[in-house]
Amino acid sequence: YDYSPSYSEYRPETILFTKNLPTPTLKPAPDDYYDDDYEDSAQISDIPAFIPRKNTLDFQLPKLKQEETEEKKPDANNPLEIIDDLIAKIDAGEMSAPEKKRTKSPARTKKIRRPLPAVTLPEELQNYDDTDTAEEHTHEEPAFPPPPELFGARAKIETDKDAQKECEKQGKAIVSTLKNFGVSASVAHTVIGASVVQYQLELAPGTKVNKIAGLSEDLAMALAVMSVRIEAPILGTHYAGVEIPNPDRKTIPLRNIIESDEFRNSSARLPLPLGVQIDGNVFVRGLEEIQHIIIAGNSDKSVFVNSCILSMCARRRPDELKLILIDPRHVEFSVYDGLPHLLASPVSDTEGALKALHWAYGEMEKRTAEFAGVRVRNLATYNRKRPKEQRLPEIVIVIDELSDLMYSAGNEIEGLVVRLAQKAGAAGIYLMTATQRPSPDVITSLIKSNISTRAVFRMSSGNDAKSILGVNDADKLTGKGDMLFRSTATPQALRLQTGYIDEEKISEFVEYMISNLEPPELITL
Repeated sequence: YDYSPSYSEYRPETILFTKNLPTPTLKPAPDDYYDDDYEDSAQISDIPAFIPRKNTLDFQLPKLKQEETEEKKPDANNPLEIIDDLIAKIDAGEMSAPEKKRTKSPARTKKIRRPLPAVTLPEELQNYDDTDTAEEHTHEEPAFPPPPELFGARAKIETDKDAQKECEKQGKAIVSTLKNFGVSASVAHTVIGASVVQYQLELAPGTKVNKIAGLSEDLAMALAVMSVRIEAPILGTHYAGVEIPNPDRKTIPLRNIIESDEFRNSSARLPLPLGVQIDGNVFVRGLEEIQHIIIAGNSDKSVFVNSCILSMCARRRPDELKLILIDPRHVEFSVYDGLPHLLASPVSDTEGALKALHWAYGEMEKRTAEFAGVRVRNLATYNRKRPKEQRLPEIVIVIDELSDLMYSAGNEIEGLVVRLAQKAGAAGIYLMTATQRPSPDVITSLIKSNISTRAVFRMSSGNDAKSILGVNDADKLTGKGDMLFRSTATPQALRLQTGYIDEEKISEFVEYMISNLEPPELITL
């Protein structure tokens, strides 16, 4: 009778308390036993597998070294003691995987893949090249800010030794001329600028400043120069300055100012490259600081206005800056048509200018009401409290020739300009008004009282310059970018040499911005 034990006979409590059970036999796993699923593994499980047999208990143990198996054979015949002994050895790290590497399982038969049927393309597609199409569909990020090469070439402003010797001779001539008029002075410093040479004179004790201030024409005749400007005293010093034109005059490119440390490190949101001082330092001011500016003079004012527009567009993206260009002459701002920073197309008639100023006035009232609801005072604070998609852009209104608008609709234009100048700066709306003839009927007393910043170029009449600048020195400028700048921060007129950029570079800059940025979303005024 073949007795086969049931499962209940091999339960743990049955094994512990049952006598005369068959003695289990122990044997290691065969050498050719390997798992195909772990053929790349270098270890075999150290836990024995319990497999019930017909009348015996067989344990599969990992193969050990022959020496270890001979020395460390279990003495006990009880299976529980054997299992406890094995577990203790595994915990102590005495048992390890066999050194013999397992052999890979026999290679499986690979499936034979049938080749795909050949496809014959039409004749019009056999010579098709998709390189051009791939280039068209590649969307690169817009190149902003624009490279400085668009502003032209740089120029090195250096002084020759011969020019320094000539300046020394002129300094001696100035001292001797003043001595003939009873003024004792000595040359303390000589500053050679791009277009002007400034002689800083130290007057003798007891000499009145007014005595030297009225000798400009006498010095011009003695030095045989076009004009002489006397600045007495120089702001922040105890010297009196005598400025004469530089015989070796140099033009300063706009790129020199754009790449200067003063312009790059400026914290202004809308930096204006006003120009270079006589000592060579770059002078930069933010439009949000001065808010509004009046520009007067001859053709140099157009170059200055263009340089200001380009510098602001190069610093701010179209979603941060919007421009409204008013050009009654039809020729100055036509090159900017299509610029991504435009809020509306360039305006060239009086009716369109009135609509643009009325729209700006309504936008100003709307913004100030919204600022009052949020309890902020200006646009910068408002944008800091709003997410990026809800921020408002700064708006700059540029009027190229204010006199044409004043002659056609003087009262209405004056009223709108004065209202915008009073409180549009806090709303982020700024005015840049330019005129060739700043007479009292063009730049009225109301406009002058609300716009305190002025930039004046060379004029034929000194009375017009005195009415807008307060000093009769504009007729003594040398032209070609020679400018006098005055604001609340600089109560005394500061002489600057503005940067130059030609019309070709302006066109290249506009074409670059049009080709690399999205087209503008123009509004209807």
